[in-house]
Amino acid sequence: MIAKGPSFESLLSESFDQIRNNASGNVAIILRMLDSLQILAGLKANPHRPLALREQVQLIAEMAERTVKSIHDHDRINTRLAQVNKIFETDPVLGEG
Repeated sequence: MIAKGPSFESLLSESFDQIRNNASGNVAIILRMLDSLQILAGLKANPHRPLALREQVQLIAEMAERTVKSIHDHDRINTRLAQVNKIFETDPVLGEG
């Protein structure tokens, strides 16, 4: 018998969805989630993972845009988003999708 475990995409969703849904307006949590996704994107373990990572980054960006009030905090988040997205843009494998 060969058992099939959960997919990377489902584990990623399980890890980030509830945190993101409860992090509305919390800049510290938003920045830490983006840090975590940046680390995961840098691992390059599987060429099929970037799409799921990019989706999570986009979901976080949308939530931050809706819920963070301070322009200063928006600037901090946008700077971090640019850092994360730079990984996707500069790596040919991660840039696909």
